Amino acid sequence: MSHVASKGVHRALFGRFRSYLEYKCKSTGVKLVIANRFYPSTQRCAACGNIKKDDEKITL
Repeated sequence: MSHVASKGVHRALFGRFRSYLEYKCKSTGVKLVIANRFYPSTQRCAACGNIKKDDEKITL
C-alpha cells in the first residue's frame, strides 16, 4: 500500500473510532472532551503549566 493510500485509510479509521467513542460516551452519559488540534499539549509542563517557547520546543 502506498504512503498516500495508507494515510487515507488511517484518517478514515480514526474518524470511525471517534464516532464510536462519541456514541459510547453518549450512551453511558460520559462527557467527551475533544482537544483543539493546535493545543500545545506536548509543550506544556504537567506540573506548572508553563509552555516551552522557541529553542526549547520539541519538534519532529
